[in-house]
Amino acid sequence: MEDVDTAAIATCVTTWADDTLPTLINGMSVSRGTRAANDPPDVVIGSELERLRRNWRVIAVIAAAALGVLALQAFLHGHFSAVDEYDDGVYFGASLELSHGVLAYRDFAFIQPPMITVWMLPFAGLSSLTGTAVAMEAGRFFVDLVSVTNVVLVGALVRRRSTLHVIVVTGITAFSQGTIRSSQTILIEPFLVLACLTALLFLMHGDAVTLSSRRVGWSGACFGVAGATKVWAIFPLVAALIIMSTVKKGGRRTLVGGALIGFFACSLPFIVGAPVAFFHEVLVTQATRNAGGLALPERMADLTGIPGFSSLTEQHRVLGLGLLALLLLIGSLALLVCRNVRERLRWSPLERFSLWSTLLVGAALLLSPTYYYHYSGFMAPFLALVVGTVIAKLRDPLETCSRSDRSSSGPWSNWSPYRLSLPSCWRPSSPRYSTFLSHRMSATR
Repeated sequence: MEDVDTAAIATCVTTWADDTLPTLINGMSVSRGTRAANDPPDVVIGSELERLRRNWRVIAVIAAAALGVLALQAFLHGHFSAVDEYDDGVYFGASLELSHGVLAYRDFAFIQPPMITVWMLPFAGLSSLTGTAVAMEAGRFFVDLVSVTNVVLVGALVRRRSTLHVIVVTGITAFSQGTIRSSQTILIEPFLVLACLTALLFLMHGDAVTLSSRRVGWSGACFGVAGATKVWAIFPLVAALIIMSTVKKGGRRTLVGGALIGFFACSLPFIVGAPVAFFHEVLVTQATRNAGGLALPERMADLTGIPGFSSLTEQHRVLGLGLLALLLLIGSLALLVCRNVRERLRWSPLERFSLWSTLLVGAALLLSPTYYYHYSGFMAPFLALVVGTVIAKLRDPLETCSRSDRSSSGPWSNWSPYRLSLPSCWRPSSPRYSTFLSHRMSATR
């Protein structure tokens, strides 16, 4: 091996430190959106890591508070050992039948996708030891844990944002009326949210879409599991396809392929057992069944997630409509301000995904022939992400702008402020290392 000119290496390092490192450091932001151009790298990285640790503590506290609220709901409001729903008995009963080899669609009618029977299968198996009543109560408590997990997952999506942003997103998700009410017994929405948020975590690298084809494939598989849980998962999947329009060619095909694999992996035994009945009951019956549930004004109020708002709108229609119009006006003005006044604050792929998901899911639920009180549990995390984004953009524009600039800044789009490393061409294992070094040595002679 030839001897390496240490002086040339020192010159390379000095040049990179003088030219590139200040640009990276200037692009990093510490809490409250202040710039760190004059701070050494260890101070900046330490500040970012401290905020990350603080955000995780906030997520843990809000998740624990959500668990406490759900426990109070179970024990103090008659949900424990009570009959307070119709659907939960249908879902758990179908899972019990599955544990004995009786398939939905083939042996009995079932108008939901089959995954809810699989989610409950461990508790159906437990019933042979404890009895059906105890096993069903265990399943109800498992739903509470799933809802708390959803709070942690949505917090993980925004963990690198400001603490205020994390508080808003996790707080709305945890204490939304839809989240609380859909967690009172065995219902589908918490599992649907779990699969969609897991898919989103695979899809996103920070605020940007990952460049890893493997992660995109796993994201699609999770969307497929969500579709096998409830057909509403098609709307977040469409939102993901929209934001991937600027990603490298083939990314959307990988996502769709993964979604198909995930869906059929969960549904294939049921499809093989009764293919015609499966598609007729899951798709046709769902789309054409009789209208029922809340009227349009109550639906809009319920989708806001504000506790008691839908009941207020139903009992005092004029007052409810007035408050609803005020909320829509405030929300529209806030979005317009973020879009027009602060034009430099570009929406990152994560933010655009949350906005598209909110619009698509909200429109679908408003136009659906049926609507029941627990449907808004599916809307809660997407709406929380939008509200958190708007508040962050209006209150802390410098941090949002710098983060948005980084998320769309070409080759550094996947650079993380939590780990600082040399460019890949400087690594001795890289084929470009020798060429780069030889050119630099020639320039110094």
